[in-house]
Amino acid sequence: MTKDDDVVDRADLLMQRRRSFVATPTPVQDTANAVAAPVADEEDIPVLTEVLRTEEIAAPTSTAATGAVDANQLAHLATDFNQAIEQRLNRVLPGLVEASVARLEQDLRREILAATDAALKELAARHHQANEANR
Repeated sequence: MTKDDDVVDRADLLMQRRRSFVATPTPVQDTANAVAAPVADEEDIPVLTEVLRTEEIAAPTSTAATGAVDANQLAHLATDFNQAIEQRLNRVLPGLVEASVARLEQDLRREILAATDAALKELAARHHQANEANR
């Protein structure tokens, strides 16, 4: 078991104790016997500082303390970031392109139909004028 697993187990135990405290019923006054129901004491709830001893807490490394990242970490982070972006684009881009092409197709059809309709109306109007002039 690693230290991380141990910390997780201890935090889980803390949450279970907290849940049992929260689930404890509120005190009910028994009017006949004048006795209150038992209530969990808030002091009984542990905090993480009680669960983790200071010697178990890892001391920060010099890079963590200064916030510095070495070149290998930076290169690894850049590679991971690049792969994540590429995977995301491979998943999302085809759908975006397909939706954009469909939208462009609809717009183009609408524009062609509008231009055709306008041209036919103009032709009909000219034809009508030509017929009126010949009469």
